[in-house]
Amino acid sequence: VWRNPYVEADQPKETRIPRGVESVRIATCQLQARAVGNFDEFIANIRYFIDVAADYGSDFILFPELFTLSLLSFEKKELSPLEAIEKLTTYT
Repeated sequence: VWRNPYVEADQPKETRIPRGVESVRIATCQLQARAVGNFDEFIANIRYFIDVAADYGSDFILFPELFTLSLLSFEKKELSPLEAIEKLTTYT
């Protein structure tokens, strides 16, 4: 929850002091689905995008819904779709 520090939620709307609009910068990220060798390599890839977003002064970064899918690439055995989704939930 991103709470506005200038607005008290308990006050009725009529008594709130009008103020200028402040901006929030949101970075969006599109990832290429590619294989990784281990969890540390995955984190290094994600950290790159986080660093770039931070350099642009972003308050938030938005990743794709299934950005952790590449974690399945270093599994030892081939998984069925159900097993793959269950395994993926152990990382998140």
